Amino acid sequence: MKLYFLLSAVVLALSACVKEQYEGADLAGGKLVVTGGINQIESRVTGTSWESNDEIGVSCASANHENILYFTSDGTPNFATEAPVYVLGGGTYTYTAYYPYLETVSASNPEISFTTPQDFMWASADVTRENPNATFQFQHKMSKISITISGNGGEGTGKIHLQNVYTDGKFNTLTGEVTSPSTLGTLTSDFTFGTPTAFILTPVQNLTEKISVLVEYNGKAYGGEISLTSLDVNTEYQYTIDVSTTEPGEQLSISSPTIADWGNKVDNGSIAVTEEKLPNVLEIGDFLLADGNVIDKDDPDFESMKSNVRGVVYYVGNPQPSVLYGYNASMDILAFEYPTCTNGLAIAINNANNGTADRFATAKYDFSDWYEDQNNTSTSEKYIGTNLNLTSIGERMLGYNNTRFVKAASETINDDAQTGVSATLAIIDGFNTSNTVTKASTWYIPSYAEFKAVIDNYDTVNASVVKAGGALLQYNDFGTTNNETFYWTSDLRGSSYTWGSPMLVPGGDIALYLTRNSNGIKGFFRLSIAF
Repeated sequence: MKLYFLLSAVVLALSACVKEQYEGADLAGGKLVVTGGINQIESRVTGTSWESNDEIGVSCASANHENILYFTSDGTPNFATEAPVYVLGGGTYTYTAYYPYLETVSASNPEISFTTPQDFMWASADVTRENPNATFQFQHKMSKISITISGNGGEGTGKIHLQNVYTDGKFNTLTGEVTSPSTLGTLTSDFTFGTPTAFILTPVQNLTEKISVLVEYNGKAYGGEISLTSLDVNTEYQYTIDVSTTEPGEQLSISSPTIADWGNKVDNGSIAVTEEKLPNVLEIGDFLLADGNVIDKDDPDFESMKSNVRGVVYYVGNPQPSVLYGYNASMDILAFEYPTCTNGLAIAINNANNGTADRFATAKYDFSDWYEDQNNTSTSEKYIGTNLNLTSIGERMLGYNNTRFVKAASETINDDAQTGVSATLAIIDGFNTSNTVTKASTWYIPSYAEFKAVIDNYDTVNASVVKAGGALLQYNDFGTTNNETFYWTSDLRGSSYTWGSPMLVPGGDIALYLTRNSNGIKGFFRLSIAF
């Protein structure tokens, strides 16, 4: 069932929670019969009836019936359950019903917490043993804003963004109340010209933020505000936006015709909407600025912001290992230390060591004891979820976790010998100090898989790096000394070696492993950041 536009009058006979054997007079006439119907069908987007396998939950505390699942297998208003329920004894019993059904609901846990608005509905009905038919008149417990894009000669599709709306809350399945909205966000939906696009919203009294509308259509964007002081329960606010006039700065009229089907009618006048710049959709090659914002790689105002560029996006998506690989919280150091960095990864504009190849370590040192803690359990398991790979390059984007592992391990060595990574850590610390990015993680050494993501998108990433005034050398661009034709990765290989990336395009999957100590092996440090 689509989770929008449903207002129903359902006649149900309640039948769940089996009691197979009853004794005495209560047995006769107690079994409930299931019938049903739907009213105000115009509000339903998919037609005039329920959809197959729609589910509702039914409860009655006084009858000890708790969250009974009812369903319609064929979309008719005849609901069934897998076990019959009997109304026993005299008196009247009040049953409640809610939609959509959730298995975890119980009498002690009646609330459904949500982070995305749904069309929650609720109803109650009285039944007796003599008349065991409950007619549920479902009512919407959320609010709705419907927007129709119109105009003379208009056609096609586009997107509508509804901004500064509450997207979370709690729905009490026993009382039908929706409470506790706390998070403002944006809801986005595709639209078809001339067809209403609906947004289900959390009801809120005394709105403190104006709701903004941004419409993308025909290569342009139009923005404006909805002047509402509240979003009421069971109320639909309908608007029409005329985009037939598309000259820059042209004001558009957003009207609010009579509201139907949700029970309450509201007339809100009109909203002035003007053309605006299209919102940026994060893409590989975009620029990460020092303030944590991202601008499009083709932004016409790039030159005015060029000095604030700190990195180029090479991966789009949540990079946290718990999301990518199912790591638990104790292993996912990135998510633990930077939980808001869920958008992507960016590569620095230039090498961290000012273009001069350097060693990963400054002295020979066997740091195999880094990998064991006092309980003789692999420290690497706790940080990167795996032991060190001696035979093949890593295939996971774990650069931040790897770098934190190296730093943590170096800090725990309890002897007077040099750790061999002091220069590396100093390079990273210095780069973080001079290239701080707000709302992002600290800079770190990428894993081989992260370098591979750069290699796979080299042309796009390199074009943006050069545009920002940097350089991203490939294997053939390095100097003639073979020992300097690679980037250090953070994938460690045993006690004395590290995997390296030659940045070879095409064929960038060549694996190098190189000693970290002072045998003349030097490479470049090119850092990455999560944002």
